[in-house]
Amino acid sequence: MKQINFNQLHNRSCSSRYALSTFVIIFLLAMLTGYQSRASHAAGADLTYQWLSGNTYRVTGTLYRDCHGIAAPATITVNVKSTSCNANQNFTLSQISPTGQEITFPCVSAVTQCSNPNSEILGYQQYVYRGDITLPSPGNCADWVFSYSVVARNCAITTMTQPSPCNPQTSVTPIYVEATLNNLNFAGNNSPTFSNYPVAIICQNQSFTYNHGGLETDGDLLTYELIDCKTSATGTVPYISPFSGTNPITSLPAVSINSTTGDIAMNAQNLEVGIAAVRIKEFRNGILIGSVIRDIEFYIQNCSPNILPTATGINGTNNFSATVCPNTPLSFFINSDDQNAGQNVTMTWNNGIPSASFVVSVAAHPTATFSWTPTTGDARIAPYTFTVTVRDDNCSNNGFQIYSYSIYVPF
Repeated sequence: MKQINFNQLHNRSCSSRYALSTFVIIFLLAMLTGYQSRASHAAGADLTYQWLSGNTYRVTGTLYRDCHGIAAPATITVNVKSTSCNANQNFTLSQISPTGQEITFPCVSAVTQCSNPNSEILGYQQYVYRGDITLPSPGNCADWVFSYSVVARNCAITTMTQPSPCNPQTSVTPIYVEATLNNLNFAGNNSPTFSNYPVAIICQNQSFTYNHGGLETDGDLLTYELIDCKTSATGTVPYISPFSGTNPITSLPAVSINSTTGDIAMNAQNLEVGIAAVRIKEFRNGILIGSVIRDIEFYIQNCSPNILPTATGINGTNNFSATVCPNTPLSFFINSDDQNAGQNVTMTWNNGIPSASFVVSVAAHPTATFSWTPTTGDARIAPYTFTVTVRDDNCSNNGFQIYSYSIYVPF
């Protein structure tokens, strides 16, 4: 599959249409927990917050569990601190119901390790922890850090130093994630959230790009960067050279990230399991007001002879971006395809623009129609981004990719 690289040109005039572009193919895995058991299960993590009122925030931690590891904890511990305000307090988040669902997608006749520990098919579950937190006194500070860690990362990882032998019951390398907040100057802020499942299985020698499906309810501008995975606020995992957060797997070309859209592009060359973290920063009027870190895992396997399904850009082109003036209707179609004879494709989107519509035809290789008429109040500098997932019905694991589309509504 052809890998497309895009340079981004942003013309803010309503009279022009142009192409910022983001080709997204998929995948990987991310998440968390705060349980201090010395055993392995964590394949990734993240931590987000939602403003409720005053200095009270709804904090959500999500763990993606490798089903080959130990059970997920019933609670996690989130630390909230501000150096400038000399504040530091721990809070307990509990699992919400329902949680613990499997998020890997084998075919109907296949059973993963989530159902049968002896299965050779990988399995991953999502566990969500949530609680309402009132920031400790004095409440309004410019450098709040929400964080938690869990021991430990799973034994599948091949790009960092592991205990020898690595036992799922004794592995000790922590996974750590955090989110930051400045509510001294920017009260009532909400962190970015994620709408796409990260999944741990990707295909060797097939180009792909993963997108988290980041959502920003406040309309702030988001930027993305790859960083080393963390074991604590100041510590990083012991990568084996030449691997690092920015070089998480053996890829040709090298792994790259689009700082505007968050697309992570790669073409994995070896059968290996790598880890990285993505820091998403949010800016308002050019000022950094918060960030989140999402920890992710790349599990590369030989998918042959399956070929990943694909989706086009806007109106069947390689263009994944459009500009539309307020109060002007925008409509375009997106085609899907699959080179494997007899395979069916499903298309879904992440509802990244809630006031828009996304209608999918009924066909083996469906077409989707996106329609939206933005209002004057929708005009902003930051793009509106939504993602489309195409998934085949390959057995034992479905093949899938995620593509991102950016819509600009200038003033």
